Amino acid sequence: SGRSSTRPTAARAGRSRPAGRRSGFGAVRFKDPLHGWAVGTNLALYTVDGGVTWTPGTGIVGNPVSVDCSTVTTCFVGYGSSIASKTTDGGRTWNNVTFAFAVNRFQFFDSRKGIASGPGGVLTTNDGGATWSPRPGPHGGFFVNQQEGWSVSSATAEHTTDGGASWQAQILPPNSWIYASTFVDASNGW
Repeated sequence: SGRSSTRPTAARAGRSRPAGRRSGFGAVRFKDPLHGWAVGTNLALYTVDGGVTWTPGTGIVGNPVSVDCSTVTTCFVGYGSSIASKTTDGGRTWNNVTFAFAVNRFQFFDSRKGIASGPGGVLTTNDGGATWSPRPGPHGGFFVNQQEGWSVSSATAEHTTDGGASWQAQILPPNSWIYASTFVDASNGW
């Protein structure tokens, strides 16, 4: 097709991949057209030029499942455990932070408001991730703002409009089995 790929790979980041080992990413996120992050097993890459070049950061240990950022310098990585990673320098260095329960996903809606969620519930921030407050509720999900979100897993779906304090069952088509979901707004998800 004449177009070159700019997908992050270990080779493009100046790292070699051992023979027989696949390099995969648990999550990729762009905050704007220039600033992006890709995280995978023991690896975090960042770009400041729209993905033309990728640079490895330090401090990611384990298998990240999500990454999101409040700004182009402050980002969080979730592992599905009570330990997460945080950077305040755009991805150059990552340090562990501890939460009260397992966090699968971080979502920021602007530079200050965000949600961390997992099977243990929901945490919110109104200061870009400097502090987190727990919200009552049985579990987390995918949110479009600090109040509205969905939890879709296996053959069940639920919807919340109170930040995860309560969840209402949703109807899925018969014989559905959902492994992941995402929503772009309150009306459109897949």
